[in-house]
Amino acid sequence: MDYEKICIMFLKGESLENIIDKYKIDYQKVVKIIIYYCKRENIQISEDIKERLEEPIKNMYDLRNKNFSFEEIAKKYYCKIHFVKNAIRKYRKKNHLFSSRKNSIKNSLPLDVIYEFKRQGISYEEIAQLYECSAVTISKNLKEYCEEKGLPIPSIYESINPHIKEVYELKKNGKTYSEIADKFNCSKSTVCKHLKNFLERQKLSLEKNEENFNLNPEEIYKLRISGMTYEEIAEKYNRAHSTIYNIILKYCSDNNLLFPDVSFFLTKKIWKLREDGKSIKEIAKSCKCSIEIVNKALEEYEKKAYTEEMMLEFKINLDKVRKIYTDADETKTINKKT
Repeated sequence: MDYEKICIMFLKGESLENIIDKYKIDYQKVVKIIIYYCKRENIQISEDIKERLEEPIKNMYDLRNKNFSFEEIAKKYYCKIHFVKNAIRKYRKKNHLFSSRKNSIKNSLPLDVIYEFKRQGISYEEIAQLYECSAVTISKNLKEYCEEKGLPIPSIYESINPHIKEVYELKKNGKTYSEIADKFNCSKSTVCKHLKNFLERQKLSLEKNEENFNLNPEEIYKLRISGMTYEEIAEKYNRAHSTIYNIILKYCSDNNLLFPDVSFFLTKKIWKLREDGKSIKEIAKSCKCSIEIVNKALEEYEKKAYTEEMMLEFKINLDKVRKIYTDADETKTINKKT
């Protein structure tokens, strides 16, 4: 690409917009090239040149107010999204402007309807998807609406509090936190928190089902070692995967066993493939991991093998030394007797 030709075109009066469209060049890059060319050729950067260089930023601001997304603007000017955001923000601040787009969105939102949606437990993300805006926009506008009308800000907790006894019964009957959270359209932590508060207030406790006592930790540990995931084991025993995880963790701790995490299985697989004569690239492809992870696992394996070899050699040498000293002591004893 002839950058000198681009600079001459710009200085002769060609607009930066046309140059960007014609050569498909990044706005930031072309500005830097023109400034560098002017300094090299001792051309004074006048106010007119500065205004023409900043003209695309004004156009970015106008496009944003016409409901163009940051991604679309960035694509048009062949630059990064965060640059577009920062450029528009600085342009607003410099010219004391505000976003008319923000006000148009606010005026188009039926906040009374949104308030009812939120009271029913519908999340900000779902409401935002419905009205094609961000969850932050919904949250901020709803907060302003509540302050203006003197209403309490609806929380997602309202969707679960009236049904807390039902939640208690569901949990007592063996339902997982995830299943309950899906039923009431909230998070697992919300269910856990409110159920805990309810149990403390009512002085109740969740008695474990008899089936929980029949779970065999050793059997579960062996299933995990065989390669089954926590989810698969949990499905087999109709329990939460967190329950299975805690059982295995306790079993390993009580029996001084190595905890079978992801790296445990991956390292074993890498070692086996390497022993079978596979290349590092083939191992990485087979294990769906990077070459760096494969190298690290093999390095640890080699260290382990080297350490075991050294320990064996040390033991053999130690036995030899002990034998020499034992023989020497026996010889001294015989000499004394004679």
